[in-house]
Order: sequence, then structure tokens, then C-alpha cells
Amino acid sequence: MLKPINNEKLRKGLERAKKGCLLKNETTVTPEMWKELLGNYQFNDYKKRFICKVGNKVIFKQAEEIAYFFVENIITFIQGASTGKKFMVSHSLEELEQQHLDLSKIYRINRSTIINWEHFIEMKKCNNGRLKLSTRPNENLDLIVAGDRVSDLKN
Repeated sequence: MLKPINNEKLRKGLERAKKGCLLKNETTVTPEMWKELLGNYQFNDYKKRFICKVGNKVIFKQAEEIAYFFVENIITFIQGASTGKKFMVSHSLEELEQQHLDLSKIYRINRSTIINWEHFIEMKKCNNGRLKLSTRPNENLDLIVAGDRVSDLKN
């Protein structure tokens, strides 16, 4: 089966498998089988690296090397985890969150910042029920979690 999944082709494939005795003891393809099959299917269309502008040249940054994404003066940047340098990217935070990033590895802490869980160090209580996060490499930088996202972050 190739991506993207075509429901009709998947149904026909399961029916063929059933007829070929690959699905023993099953007389029909049940909704539970569909849920299990589709639940275990992983879409891996996430960006593995990002194109960044540095002066008059373009460089590539690996996704796992990014500590967080942030917006400054309507421009989106990535913060490098190992170098501590910031690099401009051509995607909005909405695009990154909805199309390019694995949501199990990142979290949007407020309107202007998405953190990478791999570089998350600690969280401290802050005023008004918010949280202050520390990430590598800028442990002294205050990343504030919006009040309405705190309980979701903890979960």
C-alpha cells in the first residue's frame, strides 16, 4: 500500500487478503479492523530539514537540531539547538504546525512560539497561572506558556 491511502484500494486489498486466507477466522472486514489498521499507519510527510536564509546564501537545518520556532516582527525564525543562532524560514507558524511538523515532537506554547520537546529542559510556575519554560541552548531565555495552553501542556 502506498501513500496517500485510498480507502477503496485499501478495502479491496483487505478483501483479497481475506479471500487468500491471510485473515483467518474473519468473515468480514469490521470497523474495528479499519480503526486498528489506520490507527497504526504513520504518515511521515514531515519536513526533515528546513531551508534557512543567512545573508545572501541559503543553508539547511535538520529538524532535530531546532530548539524552537518563533515569530519576531512578523518573520518566522528557528532557534538552533546546538549553536544558539537564529535563522529565518519562509513558513508561518500555522503552516509549520499544520503541515510540516510532527505534533508528537513539538508543542505550540503561545501565539508566537512552537517548542521542540527534545530540547525542553524544565518548567516553572509563573504569574497568572502561566508557565515559564527553559530550552537548550538558551536556558536563561524565558519562554512563557499562554494560560489557556498550560493544562494541555501538562497533559
